Amino acid sequence: MRVIKIGLLGLGTVGASVIRILQKNKVAIEKKCGCSFEVIIACARDLEKARDCSLSGIILTTDPLEIVHHPEVEVVVELIGGTTIALGVLIEAIKNSKHVVTANKAVIALHGNELIETAKRNDVFLGFEAAIAGSIPVVKTLRESLAGNSIRKIVGIVNGTCNFMLSGMSESGYSFETILKEAQTLGYAEADPSFDVDGIDAGHKLAILASLAFGGAIQFEKVSIDGIREILVDDLVYANALGYKVKHLALAIKSTSGIELRVHPTLIPTGHILANIDGVLNAVLIDAEETGPLLLSGAGAGGDATASSVISDLVSLAAKPSQKQNIQRAEFQAKSDVSSEVNVLPIENIYSAYYLRIQALDKPGVLAEISQNLASSEVSIEAIRQQESHGDDGSVPIVIITGKITESAIANACKHIGNSDNVCGDIVRYRVESP
Repeated sequence: MRVIKIGLLGLGTVGASVIRILQKNKVAIEKKCGCSFEVIIACARDLEKARDCSLSGIILTTDPLEIVHHPEVEVVVELIGGTTIALGVLIEAIKNSKHVVTANKAVIALHGNELIETAKRNDVFLGFEAAIAGSIPVVKTLRESLAGNSIRKIVGIVNGTCNFMLSGMSESGYSFETILKEAQTLGYAEADPSFDVDGIDAGHKLAILASLAFGGAIQFEKVSIDGIREILVDDLVYANALGYKVKHLALAIKSTSGIELRVHPTLIPTGHILANIDGVLNAVLIDAEETGPLLLSGAGAGGDATASSVISDLVSLAAKPSQKQNIQRAEFQAKSDVSSEVNVLPIENIYSAYYLRIQALDKPGVLAEISQNLASSEVSIEAIRQQESHGDDGSVPIVIITGKITESAIANACKHIGNSDNVCGDIVRYRVESP
């Protein structure tokens, strides 16, 4: 039986899970694949640290290049994260004719085009199922199951930290800061949570998904990104009263004029399936012309969940061991060309409905003034509600759901409203979608 020998970069939670699952499910994997996988060498910063797996028979090293140049290693599995070290190691591995499997969404989003071309030139496999949404097989679904379909849009909850925090704030009424501390205590958020709560992680994943869905190069720099730091519990309460829940969504939407790529807090109807994806779960909704909407949901992070996707890529690689020229290598889909760019629409041109919260003085004529300012910018009002709570300055929150309008138009309307002496503080604005 063929044995595929693996060099593992990173022995953290995911790395230990990869080793443990390969060992535990060895017989089942051999029956399904007709081959076996063996981790023969692994790299870690601390070789003395206890691991949640057996390291018997595995060479340990602190030098990643020792793995890249090891003559028996066929596949390099990269789980160290970041881009500084990882990129150089991956390029070196590919140039040494090693197949590569990675869970590193940052390196794919920022340097994937280079990695793809390098993998093509060296005729090796580049797998990154584990880089997006943990255990959810979204890459394989887009690459294979929906390869013959025309994708209209992808809408996803792809960051478990943000989803856990928004769910917690909505259910408990606790502030962002309080829920963040809970997330950190439970291990759902890093000591520095910026990557997650500022939307960068979701932006990386969206850029990759868009390239898978629509072809062309990965264009992370063109993704419009907003995080969840500024969200207040009051807005979650007001949104719920109007029939909406707030979720941090990643949206890739195709239109006749181009592609929308945006990550931001979004109000969605409480009856929508994505509104009920709570906690650390992830979900990706794919809408294709030929199939209609398909929902993939599951654990978006964690050692075993991510390791499952790593092993999925290893199995894909093993499926055609004697046909390297036909291996599903770095191409996202047959129609993709990483040297080309799909037109990404500027955020100012995006059409959406909006949630507005305006803190205004509680006196006659103020609602009429706000309505007139919206009308003058051709912004229609779908719902409006004045809340009962009063501020120290005698102001009250006025919550509005608008009709669909461009980002530039709503920004202009909010500017005019904010200039009024009857309006106190900044206007809160979130997009409203029915994915």
